[in-house]
Amino acid sequence: METIKDILGRLQRERNSAPTGSEPLPLLPEQENDPECPTCHGTGWLRDAVSVESRVVPCSCTLQAEAAKRQVRLIAWAGMTAPEASRTFDTLQEAPAWGVAQRRTWQAARDTARKYAEGRSAHRWLVLIGPPGGGKTHLALAVLNWRIGHAEAGQPGRYIVAPSYLSELRGRMDRREDGAETMGELRQRYIDCPLLLLDDLGTEHMPGWALEEMYQLLNERYRAERETIICTNAATGAIPTRVRSRMLDARLSAVVVLDIPDWRSGRTW
Repeated sequence: METIKDILGRLQRERNSAPTGSEPLPLLPEQENDPECPTCHGTGWLRDAVSVESRVVPCSCTLQAEAAKRQVRLIAWAGMTAPEASRTFDTLQEAPAWGVAQRRTWQAARDTARKYAEGRSAHRWLVLIGPPGGGKTHLALAVLNWRIGHAEAGQPGRYIVAPSYLSELRGRMDRREDGAETMGELRQRYIDCPLLLLDDLGTEHMPGWALEEMYQLLNERYRAERETIICTNAATGAIPTRVRSRMLDARLSAVVVLDIPDWRSGRTW
């Protein structure tokens, strides 16, 4: 009995004068009752009858399935949950109660984030500053999700919440098990990733070691000019000078200040 590899190899070697267009490959016995795709009848592949060599090409359903698998892999690699993966530019909304100034602020922030996502920004960092619940995280996640769906715009990224990142680091301080990720390896993972979203950056309750870790992370990314998105509700004056000077570097960072009411009181972002 022919294997799938044998069948594909045989079809690639065939020379015939089939009619123009693409026609389904022959079904394997176990596929004959699998008609979910009207084009390939479930085989996932087509014989390109236009080609003299009658090449085997993937059906559109195969391409869509592979794109979906890639998206799932990148969402998992990014560290996003399913709700976070649904926060896109298309799901951004404006509140009916907003005034003219708030709408302008929000639209400008959205346009800046969209430009950054599409790789059209002159800046390598995007810094979103504003009170809790003002939509900073949604905007930032929209950038990550855009990159996942549009590889041509730039490399995908990872998502970390600052307190959770510091907690992970602390949990590895005394870890010595064979094969376990060390504190340095965890830190390097986020230093090296092509695009990093650092959410909920605040310094009010950070002990000295945590401030140093945050500085190391951001300083290494700053030196390499790796794409970085920072969301913070901390007043810039409360952020240590070494971190603040890098965040607000006009050469590197597009800084957006969002003075938007907390949406969480009435609806969920």
